[in-house]
Amino acid sequence: MQEEFYANYGKFGEWAGKIDDHNNKLLDKLHEIQNLIKSLEGDYESDAAVTIRNKIQGMEPRFEDYYKVVENYATFLRNEYLKKHGGEIKLVSNANQFT
Repeated sequence: MQEEFYANYGKFGEWAGKIDDHNNKLLDKLHEIQNLIKSLEGDYESDAAVTIRNKIQGMEPRFEDYYKVVENYATFLRNEYLKKHGGEIKLVSNANQFT
């Protein structure tokens, strides 16, 4: 039995843009949190505070890895849209030859 498949490629470009936007906001939020926590330095000092600040700063590479994975997915969607859109343009051009 053959599995049916449907993809609205026209939406892929839009989805990629939304994913990019949220991905950038996520990284921006991390930086905001890091800055807020760092701004407490001097006002709140303890072994626990230093440990937490260091852990939060240390999260940057992990978030960058996640960012890259999501960015690659958005790029994949964008490329699929461009491939299908380009193919559709060619099909329309060929179809117009029959008129």
